[in-house]
Amino acid sequence: NHAFVEQSAERGYFDGQKLKAVYTLNGRLVSVEERITDGDSICVIVPIVGG
Repeated sequence: NHAFVEQSAERGYFDGQKLKAVYTLNGRLVSVEERITDGDSICVIVPIVGG
């Protein structure tokens, strides 16, 4: 997904070689430093290596 790669790169998830762990908070991409509060919907996106 090209848009996802671009958005990931903008947020520092993609360093040009590999995709770091990414997750969404309430349906939007967030950084791992962002605070998580009770009731937030979290979905972890694990990059598939070698895919």
